[in-house]
Amino acid sequence: MKTRNRFWTIGLLVFVFVLISACALGAAPVPPPPDPLPLWKGMDPNDIAGSMGISKDTHVITYEVSMNINPKFYKGPGKLSYTSNKLLLSTDIMPTFINEFSDFTVLYGYDDRTLMYNGIATKAVVFDGSKQVIAEARLEEGDGRTLTLLEVHYDTSGNVIFWCHSTISTGLGDKIDEYDVNGVKAKEYFFLWPVSAFN
Repeated sequence: MKTRNRFWTIGLLVFVFVLISACALGAAPVPPPPDPLPLWKGMDPNDIAGSMGISKDTHVITYEVSMNINPKFYKGPGKLSYTSNKLLLSTDIMPTFINEFSDFTVLYGYDDRTLMYNGIATKAVVFDGSKQVIAEARLEEGDGRTLTLLEVHYDTSGNVIFWCHSTISTGLGDKIDEYDVNGVKAKEYFFLWPVSAFN
């Protein structure tokens, strides 16, 4: 009986040692994403309009949005509600500029004029409440029915903690899939993506 207890004690000690060692070393490093970082160069959170080349005279229209059905990748409590800010380029062209959620803000950019007039963002950066960049995404390709994004998430020190390729439906602009997943995300930020001059 004493020998059996000794084996259990030794086994328990080995397990605790391995667990402490794993915690001390931390998780395995996330392999670098395929594109150079940052994805959005020259972004100044204190001069968002200037970073995008937007004139201070451009009008911004603000909408309060509440969704009846939550997007697949939205993990927040209750029904999704947020504030959407759109650039008024003309009476029928209003691409999404900023979406403000309860604890983070997503700023969208448009590198392609044709896509901008169709309301399809080509890049995005996510800020927390202290204007720290916590995630980025960039449009890589589209086939008319879906868009492919490269998304990268950071910790508070700016280290990459997660990246993947995301598939966005061009019908509703919601994320429908992820692949090439690396690391662990702290939160989902790109459950919606602008795909229309009106959404």
